[in-house]
Amino acid sequence: MRCSLGPLVIALSAALCAGTAAAADGLSQEIIPATLRVTVDNALEVLFVNGERVALPAEGAADWTVGSTLALQLRPGTNVIAMQCVDHGVIAGLLAELRIGPSTLVSDGSWRTTVEPHGAWWAVDHDEVGWGSAVAYGSAREGVWAGRFSGMDGIDPAARWIWSATNQHGGPIDA
Repeated sequence: MRCSLGPLVIALSAALCAGTAAAADGLSQEIIPATLRVTVDNALEVLFVNGERVALPAEGAADWTVGSTLALQLRPGTNVIAMQCVDHGVIAGLLAELRIGPSTLVSDGSWRTTVEPHGAWWAVDHDEVGWGSAVAYGSAREGVWAGRFSGMDGIDPAARWIWSATNQHGGPIDA
């Protein structure tokens, strides 16, 4: 089953964007570095940041037991991160942490999902009508995933394994 997650809309605050210079068109040219740590049971197929496809590492993106660390370039204001993930059966989940300076955003029930993406679902201006809220299935240290993956050491304890409401397991996942 495929699940599209996002668009995760991130509005970067003035505090994170301090010192940003505006170009002649009024838009900032400042790049804000961010780090995304993510693992998907079973695989992260596609990642977009602000409508641009991001190259995925050869290792990790297709193996949920190995977390991937990706350097992203964000901009002041609204940013959109969109992912397409795939599950090969039984239980599905995505666990993620996005670090922007001293701030951390984590995967949780506030993310939006769909199993039937339409149009340019990864685009900054995509209308997510019909998308549902992600369902949280437990923290990194709980449930069936606990202790079974690497590369996510020190992940924020607030991060949750999430997926669409159509997860084949059909409910909360317990150990």
